Amino acid sequence: MLQAPFLPLSDAALALPDVAAQLDQLTPQPLTHGWFDRYPYRPDVAFVIAHREEAIYVKFYASEPYVLARFHAPNDPVYRDSCVEFFVAFDNAGYYNLEFNCLGTCLMQYGKDITHRESIDPAIIRQIKTYAALQQEGVGPCRWELTLAIPLTVFKHHRLASVAERTIRANFQKCGDDTLQPHFLTWQKIETPGPDFHQPRFFGEVTFLPRP
Repeated sequence: MLQAPFLPLSDAALALPDVAAQLDQLTPQPLTHGWFDRYPYRPDVAFVIAHREEAIYVKFYASEPYVLARFHAPNDPVYRDSCVEFFVAFDNAGYYNLEFNCLGTCLMQYGKDITHRESIDPAIIRQIKTYAALQQEGVGPCRWELTLAIPLTVFKHHRLASVAERTIRANFQKCGDDTLQPHFLTWQKIETPGPDFHQPRFFGEVTFLPRP
């Protein structure tokens, strides 16, 4: 079980660069599982997660030789770009998939499985704040980071005043369907013959710690 701490930020320090710096103090969780017999490429990817009363904060760290970033509008197919994903279930009724390319463009849906999904309204998606940073030196790999501030209000099928002291089920992923080296990585192992992130039965547990 992964524990997500409460971020000890003052209200005056809630700008995303400040949040990103605070998240850097946490221990990154690597994405090590995949379907490597079919997609052997393994970019270096990890994430951290924390919370405050009003939001869940996630930061991804990625390193890959090439970055693809084409989509700019909410609910564009960002999984075809260099993409990171956060799937989360608050109960057994359904789960949300939040998918972001390295620009911070978000695709968000809700449903009980891959075939029964509702796209979330772009006006709601725009409540999510993102902070992207990309760095490349010479011919070395491209290192990029994406910090997310996800207000609890975007989870429209749930009334969440807080997630403190609550355990959820989630998975975190990295993919890039149209990249030069297609890849599919996960935090929790998904035991399916081929890539399929929409498998809530394989989600892991994340517990949000109380405010100190």
